Amino acid sequence: MTHTLSRRNVVKGGAWAAPVVVATAAVPAYAASFTCPGVEPSISHAVDSSGNNVTVTVSYNFADAASYQQVIVTSGSGDPMTLAGAVGGATLNQTGDVLTINHDGSASLAFTVTITIPTDQVDIATGTEVSFIYAINGDCTTSTTYLIPADVSAQTPPSENPERQ
Repeated sequence: MTHTLSRRNVVKGGAWAAPVVVATAAVPAYAASFTCPGVEPSISHAVDSSGNNVTVTVSYNFADAASYQQVIVTSGSGDPMTLAGAVGGATLNQTGDVLTINHDGSASLAFTVTITIPTDQVDIATGTEVSFIYAINGDCTTSTTYLIPADVSAQTPPSENPERQ
């Protein structure tokens, strides 16, 4: 039996092979996709010694950060943040509500940010929510909301409470 290679056979063979090439080309991109870690930050608040301000402290600890090129934390409430301590590759934008960390590829990444809100701006009936949003490598976004309690303006700072000393 003799097979001849006609133009029609070449086109038919190419039509069957093309979907396989396209499907195979998509696999590496899917396999390399980034999975966002389920890291819950540690959040607390404290009233300053004057009783005029409440500071919300948020600490992130990414134990497996070797694949992170960039971490961006945004104050969802628009309040200016302060970065506690020095973190390599970290910059705050001009208004202070976006922190960008260009990560060096080390195994872990830990940092703490704070926001300060006047106690008279905390809703005395329901409290006030603040939120923090982090994004890693531009591939995933995770948000955390914290409720500053309504009675925060009535709280006595620990340094002035004689029962705690």
